[in-house]
Amino acid sequence: MLIPYVSIVGDILVLIALNKLSRAYGNNAIWNNALYALITAIVGGLILALILAGTAYLALIYMGPGELSKLGMAVAIFVTFYIIILIF
Repeated sequence: MLIPYVSIVGDILVLIALNKLSRAYGNNAIWNNALYALITAIVGGLILALILAGTAYLALIYMGPGELSKLGMAVAIFVTFYIIILIF
């Protein structure tokens, strides 16, 4: 997708639809489970990004910039693609 933040808008629209469905069926568990799933996905993604950034930082400190060229490029490419996947 070429337009950033479309997945966030899609998630919000799905949450609105699930809220209306849960009201129509009279089952509040539908809304609660969807909300918990979205919050868990966001928090899990942030924790994983922080772990990857911390790992790259510690690798830079302990291995030095010369040794880190190949490993650093691999981690940087992985983190970049992961962030792109999270946005889209």
